[in-house]
Amino acid sequence: MADYRYTQNRDLSWLRFNERVLQEARDTLVPLLERLRFVTIFCSNLDEFFMIRMGSTYDLALHQPEHIDNKSGLEPMEIFNTVLQRVRPLIQQMDEIFHEVESALEQYECKRLTFRNWNDIDRKYARHFFRQNILPVLSPQILDSRHPFPHVPSKALHLCVELREADKPKKKGSTVFGMIPVPDFLPRMILLPGPALRYMLVEEIILEYATEAFPFYEVLDKSIFCLTRNADLSIDEMELNPLEDYKEQMRSILKKRSRLAPIRLEVQYQTNANNIVRYLMKQWNLKEQQVFYQQAPLTFSYLTQLMEKVPAKHRVRFLYPAYTPQYPVNWDPQESKIRQALAADRLIYFPYDTLEPFLQLIKEASEDPAVLSIKIAIYRLANRSRLVEYLLSAVEHGKEVLVLVELRARFDEANNINWTEILEEGGCKVIYGLENYKAHAKICLITRQERDKLQYLTQIGTGNYNEKTVHLYTDLSLLTADPLIGEDANRFFANMSIGNLDGHYNSLLVAPHEMKPALLKLIDQEIQKAKQFRYGFIGIKANSLSERDLLDKLAEASQAGVKIQLLIRGICCLLPGVAQATENIEIRSIVGRFLEHPRIYIFGTGENREVLLGSADGMTRNLNYRVEILCPVKDRSLQQQIIHYWDVMWQDNRKVRIMQPDGSLLPYANSLAEPVDAQEVFMEEAQQRDLSVFAQGKGLFRTVRKLIRKLPR
Repeated sequence: MADYRYTQNRDLSWLRFNERVLQEARDTLVPLLERLRFVTIFCSNLDEFFMIRMGSTYDLALHQPEHIDNKSGLEPMEIFNTVLQRVRPLIQQMDEIFHEVESALEQYECKRLTFRNWNDIDRKYARHFFRQNILPVLSPQILDSRHPFPHVPSKALHLCVELREADKPKKKGSTVFGMIPVPDFLPRMILLPGPALRYMLVEEIILEYATEAFPFYEVLDKSIFCLTRNADLSIDEMELNPLEDYKEQMRSILKKRSRLAPIRLEVQYQTNANNIVRYLMKQWNLKEQQVFYQQAPLTFSYLTQLMEKVPAKHRVRFLYPAYTPQYPVNWDPQESKIRQALAADRLIYFPYDTLEPFLQLIKEASEDPAVLSIKIAIYRLANRSRLVEYLLSAVEHGKEVLVLVELRARFDEANNINWTEILEEGGCKVIYGLENYKAHAKICLITRQERDKLQYLTQIGTGNYNEKTVHLYTDLSLLTADPLIGEDANRFFANMSIGNLDGHYNSLLVAPHEMKPALLKLIDQEIQKAKQFRYGFIGIKANSLSERDLLDKLAEASQAGVKIQLLIRGICCLLPGVAQATENIEIRSIVGRFLEHPRIYIFGTGENREVLLGSADGMTRNLNYRVEILCPVKDRSLQQQIIHYWDVMWQDNRKVRIMQPDGSLLPYANSLAEPVDAQEVFMEEAQQRDLSVFAQGKGLFRTVRKLIRKLPR
């Protein structure tokens, strides 16, 4: 039977993480619009949480009500109700923080106007804009027997109005309802004339002048709402026809997502009579606990536009100082990337380091006559990708290019389908993730032949090859010419090409079959050290930790005396400091300017230390139901580099939260300690390193100039 003393439910743990995001929005040391961005992240996190986790939990409650969560002993409906109960005060906190940030922005001539604070000039402008630009493109609809209730997509802004025909007597039951979708092609943020940054949101204007959309009716009540639907469409469990085109089946399946069951109703500005809310609840069979009211806008899609409009004089107060990723240490920008990678293992730390060396490596490989093939596994890509451009160039230069694309990357499915078509049309060989197992690994293999000898260059990453998010996420990328790792990488792509999950690897840890047993074995080795009165150490940095066997093994290691440090950004189902269970475990979480994303596993210390990095979190899905890779970092200098990163993050006392035995996350308590913000440290280190190289370059330039002056004329 599961031991629940030192574990907690993953959904309740996730809510604590999202509350931590909200704390960043409350931090007055964070620039104002960046605080608003954290409000946005909190809300978008919550949207996805309801669409995926609560959608699947609600389904489970309906179809398997007696299912027991193996971390808490709770049944699905207990989890669902507890989550709804805990979300409500978080929405209230979000509203308070949003109001606080907007009030502070007003001091610097940046103000969002609502119909409640329009003056006569504002109202005249809004009315004119509505009649000229909005009303002609609206599609208002009466809802009655001849005008059936329409389909409402998930997270699409709508207005619902309660109406009465103007010439009908005021009697009970004479009202009808109407609906107005907010067109997504309209600009969300409407700027007002004048020197100050004053703006309205388009849905506020429509709400104020909704009467004009229903000219023969009296508007009794009106409200802005947003529906969240269950989006947990388990493609793995769908019955796919192996004879039909997989991409076309994926397109068909994605269409079904927009019509899955409603799971949450958000309403802006609570109405007086609540007739509208009761009407909508009835249409979608929702309970009162599934309805959430808030004062803040229901979506924050206008934030990017707002940031672009910030006057230069306010950028310091409103936004983080601009940071430019630096060229990684030990990389020469002018020299061949292939030669440098063959000479020594390399490490890139995003976003502190630039992605350029990797992109230049692929570009160089695409043109190098000695390169035979480039093979890569892709999970998410940016909408515009130089990587794809270089892969297509490689095909044109006669290279074999194999691309493993996972079409089931949640919410990126359509984008990935588009990229597969471009890659296929360009001559690349494209394969998809395996049936029932998402291919989540981040791996690239370049194979060369020089003097009749094969050479492998293998790149293993903790994050995606996404040229946009590489500026927003922290990630590690290892590049190695180790022949054993290269042979494993080649074997990996060969196995993926024939749908073989049972392959054996000598250096790489590959899920779903070999990774989990290997990790448990590495923990056992530290347990044996502790039992022999030697120092045992385990360090894990991941996004999430929830796999039950892994939790139990870590608890066992703690009880044996192994020192365990865990840096878990989000979900963590393990509880630290529980008497006679996890007393030797410390758990910390960092939320800062960049999204912490590396997955690092450290076992032991000193010369016998083993360090691995890769794509896998310590979750059930990663270890049991995904194709993942962890790669050993064999180079001692790179190990020391990673240990340095680890030590700095563990010393963070500004952005860190320390988990308590009850699962709560508290700030670092010692107010006298010198402030350490790990992400700030890494930015400073990268910039100082770049300045140092620049200084060396200036010295070299002076020396060369002196030599030139001495040459005979």
